[in-house]
Amino acid sequence: TATERKLLFLLAENPGRILPNSVILERVWGHEYIDDTDYVKLYIWRLRQQIEPDPKNPTYIQTEYGVGYRFVPHR
Repeated sequence: TATERKLLFLLAENPGRILPNSVILERVWGHEYIDDTDYVKLYIWRLRQQIEPDPKNPTYIQTEYGVGYRFVPHR
């Protein structure tokens, strides 16, 4: 979807950098969604289903518990 693409591009444009949930929400969904972290969790799950070799053990999109997510490209 367009939202998945926007989220993936945001993560990929910041490789190795932890993006807090609040930053992800503001840049992908807009400021009015700043407290709706369930959107981030759902869309990260959906992206992992599509791009991770093993979505249950992600290598590209890593969770930084209590903070946000980090994109780690393969070298």
